Amino acid sequence: MSASKNKPLTTTGSRNSPVSTTSSTLGASTSATQSQTTAAASLGSNFSDGTWVVGKQISPESYQTYGGSGCYWERSSDLSGSLSSVLANGTPPGHGVVTILASDVGFQTQGCGTWSPLAATGAPLTTFGDGDWAVGINIAPGTYQTSGGSGCYLDLPSDHRLSDYCLSLEMATLELDELHD
Repeated sequence: MSASKNKPLTTTGSRNSPVSTTSSTLGASTSATQSQTTAAASLGSNFSDGTWVVGKQISPESYQTYGGSGCYWERSSDLSGSLSSVLANGTPPGHGVVTILASDVGFQTQGCGTWSPLAATGAPLTTFGDGDWAVGINIAPGTYQTSGGSGCYLDLPSDHRLSDYCLSLEMATLELDELHD
């Protein structure tokens, strides 16, 4: 979805449906409507594809998805759809985790399936595949080894998520301790 910075942008939407945006460029009108594929989102519950208003349609908190390939999400500072409004984005290749902040205005997701509040659903895993994982919630603290190769990307950002994009055959070892804010 894109809109010119110099053209008007109209947003519509309720708490129960994603935002629709319409922009007008030189007399030509374009409309981009994100469809929702699951039950309506209410604050603190599950939601799916669409552009969502933070604090009105979805809660600022951490969410997870089991989306898979083709998943794209972005946190934004406004609903313009412009590149300059993107605060963060991701394309998790499997399990995904994102923390939506109270300062975010919008959250867009496509092809990720259903997002649900991040919560432990049993004992943390000790073996896991590609994706974004929350240490202590999704995966157990410990020492892990992967045969990911030159396409392997491991990242432990300040929000304590482990992003594991391992695609080839080299060996990597990572030790994870219980992390606290």
